[in-house]
Amino acid sequence: MVNKKSNFFIKQLAISTSIFVLLFNVMLFAQRNNPPGEWSRMHGKIEQLEKIKIIELLNLDEATTLKFFSRRDEHLDSQRALIDKRDLLYDKLNESFKLKDEIDYKQRIAEIFAIEKEMLAQREKFFNSLKDILSEKQIAELIVFESNFRNEIRHQFIKQGERRKPYN
Repeated sequence: MVNKKSNFFIKQLAISTSIFVLLFNVMLFAQRNNPPGEWSRMHGKIEQLEKIKIIELLNLDEATTLKFFSRRDEHLDSQRALIDKRDLLYDKLNESFKLKDEIDYKQRIAEIFAIEKEMLAQREKFFNSLKDILSEKQIAELIVFESNFRNEIRHQFIKQGERRKPYN
């Protein structure tokens, strides 16, 4: 019994320490002027932090963790591809505004919304695919966590940006 409690405490301590180190690195990154390649390194650290927090929140064992993140990585890759496709359409629209070209705006708008509908459909499909490895409550916790985590990261970057602004 004591051994189980000790292992649990050590695991919690390791996870908490990792989260602290990653958050500290995020704060350092946000406070200094970074070369362009630095963003991908920082993005990787944020993803690591998110993974650690998900494992801790959902209390995943090793086998479930592997299955979950394999599916999640596939989902995120497909979402990124759709985001790139949508962003290309935004760029084309923006370019047409700059060049004052008349294009079929109705068609472009329909294409953008079709991509966003596909993103939502894939997101729903992903969460439905987790039902064989996660409980409904864990899926709900994950949905809420993802929203809160992204909002917190966004808030931190905004906060750091405000600190960098020169005072007038």
